[in-house]
Amino acid sequence: MGNYNLKNILLGVGIGLVFSSTMNISMGNRELTLEEVKNEARKHGLVVYSTADPFIYEDKIRIEIKNDMKPEGIAELLKQKGIIDDTGAFLNKLKQAGKETKLQEGIYEITKGSDYDEIINILTQ
Repeated sequence: MGNYNLKNILLGVGIGLVFSSTMNISMGNRELTLEEVKNEARKHGLVVYSTADPFIYEDKIRIEIKNDMKPEGIAELLKQKGIIDDTGAFLNKLKQAGKETKLQEGIYEITKGSDYDEIINILTQ
């Protein structure tokens, strides 16, 4: 039983490599569609942007606040656009500043990376 020689061991390894390679080739390498990539990114909490997105200009992001939007909806919009990462913290900061009823409708360009105070000042001018 202990009669192994190098030739047989290398032959076994070679056969294993050929078999593995053949299986890998036969399985194929399917490319993901753009929608599948975007869905996977969203599953992992990533924000998906396109170069064709009219709301992105360099490091500024354009949002539209409508007259009937409540602070919670605005916070969610800011999160969806990647401007803030925590709606609760933003709403708390808004309440602390006493500006939850002072949000103005309009179209705003907010620099990505702005802190909550800057965002609140922009949206309440």
